Parts: sequence; structure tokens; C-alpha cells
Amino acid sequence: MREVAHNIRPIANLVALLAIWASFLAVFIPEWMINEQYGYGLFVPLLMLYLIWLRSEDRPPPEKEPSALWVVAGLVCVLPIPLLLVVLGANPEWRMALWAYAIVTVGATLFWVGAWGGRVWVRHFAAVFVLILLAVPWPTAIEEPMVQGMMRVVAQITVEFMNLLGFYAEPHGNLIELSSGFVGVEEACSGVRSFQSTLMAAYFFGVLFRWGYFYRFLLILAGCGVSLLLNLIRTFTLAMVMANRGPEAMAVLHDPVGNMVSFGSFVVLFILTWLVHRLFMQGGPIRKTYWAQGKRSPVFFSPAFATPVIIYMVFAHVFTWYWYARTGPDTTQRLLSSMDWEAIRFETREEEIPPTVRNILRYSEGKQLTWTDPSQTSWTAFFFHWEPGAVSSHVTVHRPEVCLPSAGFELVQTGADIELDLDGIRVGFNSYVFAVANRQYYVFFAVWDSVPGHSIPLGSGWRERLEHAWNGRRIEGRYSLQLVLTGPQLNEQRARSRVEAFLDETLRVQPTGGRTTN
Repeated sequence: MREVAHNIRPIANLVALLAIWASFLAVFIPEWMINEQYGYGLFVPLLMLYLIWLRSEDRPPPEKEPSALWVVAGLVCVLPIPLLLVVLGANPEWRMALWAYAIVTVGATLFWVGAWGGRVWVRHFAAVFVLILLAVPWPTAIEEPMVQGMMRVVAQITVEFMNLLGFYAEPHGNLIELSSGFVGVEEACSGVRSFQSTLMAAYFFGVLFRWGYFYRFLLILAGCGVSLLLNLIRTFTLAMVMANRGPEAMAVLHDPVGNMVSFGSFVVLFILTWLVHRLFMQGGPIRKTYWAQGKRSPVFFSPAFATPVIIYMVFAHVFTWYWYARTGPDTTQRLLSSMDWEAIRFETREEEIPPTVRNILRYSEGKQLTWTDPSQTSWTAFFFHWEPGAVSSHVTVHRPEVCLPSAGFELVQTGADIELDLDGIRVGFNSYVFAVANRQYYVFFAVWDSVPGHSIPLGSGWRERLEHAWNGRRIEGRYSLQLVLTGPQLNEQRARSRVEAFLDETLRVQPTGGRTTN
């Protein structure tokens, strides 16, 4: 019986660890599938398994009696998971909540490893599990200035090269204006193609070749350079094709060249790492050796950490489901705000949304309309709808203050907000004033959820987000509307009054089947 129990213990502990990571993947796989910029995250767990297999070959002997504090610390890391699942249920795009979930998962895993083999095992396997953090969407406050700034650098350098070769080129934020059209540095809202994935690859190769921390950091810096260089080559190639063969040829090559950049980043980085390792690391003074190869040592498992964790992870998902289903069956009609485009009294023209934008935003429904009213004010409306389950963290990046500066617009000021009350549903519009070539553009932007029976706040701060979660307001779909106005003798006050009149005529509340939320 003792032998049977000894054989069952590792299986129970492995199942508990898999339960933690299954919950993690259930949260992040939808994000990786929707957000193209972080789609490489689907492959990161496989890379982690490969590294675990390699490191298990030369793992050090476990400590004879690992401290029980490892188990306690691991349980403390697991405790917030039900609360985080509830918060993410209402805010699936909140990047700080995604980071918190990733950190507690990695922390619980490392403490789990410590309960098996002590500190020596944590040091041996820690670098492997940190890899998953490079697949978590960056906080917007970090991603926006860093990635957007790099895109501007790529655009500016490309313009200089084009001018040296005798082609007219002018930068507009992340866009490059040529005589035959515009070339985008991964148009508007998206980041430099393959930048985040290249950083992940650099870290992976550093761990794979067993480089020390300092040399891994240098490799990550090299990855930044490789990504920028290949994106510069990509942008220059597309600009030359646009200048010589026109926008049709550029459109045909856009995606293939971009895919070559993504694949080429991995290949170049691997070759660079292999060459440096071959020439300088093996047998050199800076070689980092973790553990000597040798006979496998027996593994100690802590059974006290297994069964409670398995039960708790099942409870976390059941509790989250109950939290948002506790209002009971469908008994009433809910209200859903939408746009009545037929109410526009002027002749409108629907513009085709570029395929690149569709691939980036992954919306369920999208529309771009333009028209001119009798006062010669030009209007442009961008309307997007995401079905339930399709709301990505990238949706929060699609905002005027992020995308328009990328297209060469300068933010002049932030105006007063507009707030509408539609049969008890409050929708708030943020207002901005942008300028391009001494011409002002008045922009009004709103995001609202198709969640019934509650007010939608103007802001998206942590208090409002936690309030949504506390009240069981799951995002069952998201809408965004952006209106851009420009014209002669148009000022902020006139733009506001015309937008308010337009919204009063077109923004509607319609009944649909569904449950209500208290």
C-alpha cells in the first residue's frame, strides 16, 4: 500500500499543477487568439515544456527536507485566483488584472517547485516559468510610448533613405506619405511587427543556451535591434514598391513581407545566439554552467499541496460562473444601445476598412462612414462592435489619443465630455481637439458595453472596473463610436452642439432578449 501511495503522490501533485495552468490558459488563450500582436503566446507554453524537459535532465539533488513554508507560500499565491477571475469576467481587457493573474500563477508554480526540491530547484527552473510573462500584454502606459516611439523612428529613418534616393517622402506620425499614397509602419494602433515576440525569443534563446543573467539582458537588447532593423527593411521595401509600382503592388506584398519579418527575426536571433555561444561561451571565462550532468536524483513530492489546490481551482471557476449567473433566469427584456444610420439626413458614403485594421482590431461588426452637412462640415464616423468573448486587451489601445498621433495628428487639447442618458443607460463621450497642417479636427469618442440596467462610467479607472465586477456586470459585448469633424469656421462649441444633435437623432436603445443585471 505504501508503494501505491508513493506512486500516486506525484500524479496528484502533477494534476494540481496542471489545474493551475489550465485555468491560466483558459484566461489567456482567448487573448492570444484575438490580439494579433501577442499571438505568439500560443507557442510559449510549448517552449516552456521543452525547457522543462531539458532542465529535468540535469536538475540538482532536491533538498532532503524542504520547508513547509513553501506549501504555505504557494497556497497564499493561489488564494486570489477566484477574485481575479471575477474581476477579469467584468474586465477581460484590463491588462493590470492579466498581469496580476500571470504573476500569481508563476509564483504558485515556483513555490510548488520549492515544495518538491527546495531552493536549488527554484533557482534551476525559475527562468523557465518567467518566460510566460513575456507573452502577457504589456501595460498600456509602457507599451504606448515605447512601441509608438519606435515606430516613429522607423518611419523617420525610412523617409530619410527615400529622400536620399530622390523619392518624395514625408513622415506623418507612424505613416509615410509618398506621391502615390501612404505606407504605414504597422498602421496606426498596432506596434512594431514582431517586436514583443522577438524579445520573447531572445529570452528563450538565452535560457536555452544557459547564458547568465547579464548576457541574457544583452541578448534581449540585441533582439530589440534585430526587430527594429528588420522592420526598417520591411518599411523601406514597401515604400520602394509603393513608389515604383503603386499601391496595388504594395498591398499584395504587405502581408508576405510582414510574415517574412516575423520569421526572419527568430532565424537571425537564433543564428546570432548560436554564433556567439559557439565562439565565446564554450570553454571561455564567461560561460555559465548551472549544474553538472549526472545521474537523476529521486524526487520528493509534498502531498499536502495537491488535493486542496485541485478542489480550490475547480471552486474558483464555479464561483465565477455563479457570481455572474446569480441574478437568475431570463425574466425581463434588456436594453441595448446601437446606431440608427438611416436617421442621418445627408448623403453618406461607406468607406472600406483596410484589411490590416480588421486583422488588428478583430471586431465583429465595423463601419466607416463619411458625409458633409450644409455648413460644409466634414464628418467621419467609425463604429465597431465586439461580440461576447471577442473583447481583447487591444481594444483599450484603440483610442484617439493613441491612434491619431500615430497617423500624424497633434493633440491640441482635451475638451469637456458629453454625457447622454438613454432610458437610464448613460453613455459618455470624451472630446479632443487635434491639428494637422494648421487645420483642426474635433474628435468625440465613446466606448460602452451591451450590459443592461446600469450606468456606464466615463472613465475606466480601477474603481469603476472593480465596481463592475462587484455588481456582476460581465462584458457581453462592446461598442465604440468615434466621430471626427472638421470644416471652416468650426470651433469646439459648435462641434459639440452638432455632435449632441447627431447623437440625439441616431443613438438608439432597442429591446433584445436577455437577462438583466442588478
